Amino acid sequence: MAWIFLTIAVLSNITSNMMFKLAMAAFPQERTFETLLRFAFNPYLWAGGLACVLLLGCYLLALRDLSLMMSYVFVISLSMVGITVASVVFFGDALSLKASVGAALVIAGVSLIASANHAPEVDTADTANPVGMAAR
Repeated sequence: MAWIFLTIAVLSNITSNMMFKLAMAAFPQERTFETLLRFAFNPYLWAGGLACVLLLGCYLLALRDLSLMMSYVFVISLSMVGITVASVVFFGDALSLKASVGAALVIAGVSLIASANHAPEVDTADTANPVGMAAR
């Protein structure tokens, strides 16, 4: 269940950033009390805020069952990749070769960390016999 919470956290992070980008497109040039008050009721701003609440809630629930290292790396790294893809698809941002290679390296890094987290633990209590064979 923790992995489902982390996946929702990643999607919420991507959503919140996209909503905040849309909200800031309507940020008033003239900053008076009235224009800022109107901006405070921008639906994209509120949608981004709600997505942040969902992100935090799911992240905290995932932390109960997963290590901090795995949870943080998963949410932050995959959110960066997702935001990169979303900015290309929805906002028409250019995707450079460097950004593509960087995203691939991030995914590879998360995969390595995840596989290292599931590696069997080695019993280091018996240092005189490193292969774990019984002494005769």
